Amino acid sequence: MLAKADNPPAHEIEKWYRRLDQMIDGCTTEDFETIKAAFNGEKLVFTTSSAWENASGVFLSSDEADAPGAETVRASVSELSLWR
Repeated sequence: MLAKADNPPAHEIEKWYRRLDQMIDGCTTEDFETIKAAFNGEKLVFTTSSAWENASGVFLSSDEADAPGAETVRASVSELSLWR
């Protein structure tokens, strides 16, 4: 599993995020809730600083003055509806 790897390939993780984002558009409410629960309960978000966080431990963007050191979603996938 990529989330357990010490040095995972970012491009591979981004590919899976994009595929999951496509699936969300057509999934049932129950499936969507399952996906949300997984991202909230497990460290599945690969951040800009190459750390793994759960959904509540990461931001889409951060201002260093307001939240210094805050983990953010990688810019290359920040536009995905998955994060909203």
